[in-house]
This record gives sequence, structure tokens and C-alpha cells, in this order.
Amino acid sequence: VKVVNSGIQEIRFLWWTWRKPLLAVGSAVILNQNEPSKLLVNFPGSPGADATEPNYFLVETDYDNYAVVFSCTGDSLGFGNIQFAWILTREQGVRPANLEAIHDNLTDRGVNVRNFITVKHNKCPKENQ
Repeated sequence: VKVVNSGIQEIRFLWWTWRKPLLAVGSAVILNQNEPSKLLVNFPGSPGADATEPNYFLVETDYDNYAVVFSCTGDSLGFGNIQFAWILTREQGVRPANLEAIHDNLTDRGVNVRNFITVKHNKCPKENQ
């Protein structure tokens, strides 16, 4: 499966603002058909691109509005790990009732949602929305 992540990096300096489009293209593979929620996702040239074990876990989805993905990879020094969780939506934002339920589910699984950052999409060009 082709994975395309796109966005806009906004850089501000004094009164200037630069917006730089970002694009990462990779692939996702289900390694074990008995565990279809565990994916091996690679983005060539990125840290962890040589992974051979599942590194993206589909935690939850309603198939219409949102999906929750969790990733955990070892750090480059071998002392710990780096954890990420994303709430992916088809529309801008997450309905408050869904967000509360998602946070509760992640918290029950040991994910610290206090560090989540809400990304504002109100300045995105039309083609990236």
C-alpha cells in the first residue's frame, strides 16, 4: 500500500512567514494476515527505513471519520524508544465526543495524551485539506 504524508511547514521570522510544502512517500505492508492492524511502514531515507518488524499499529478506527495509529521504534543509541501516536481524520479536526473517547482509549493503553499537539488546519491551501 502506498503511504503519502503531506503537509505545510510554516517558518516565521519577524514579520515574514514562509510556507514550505512537505511530502513523504512510503509503503505499508501487512506482514501477518492474522494481525492486519500491525503494519510495517517505511519511508525511504528516514530513520527506521530499514525496519523489518511491524512499526505502525492501527489502534482504533470507525472506518468513516478517524483512525488512531501508534508507533514505537528504538532510539538510535539503543537506550530507549521513541513513541508516536496520531489521530488521523478525513475532515479537519476531531469531533469532541470522538476525541474524548480516543483519549480515554489511548490512556487505557498506557499512552500519555497530555503531550498531544492539536494541529490547526485553517491555513492550509484548498488542495491539502
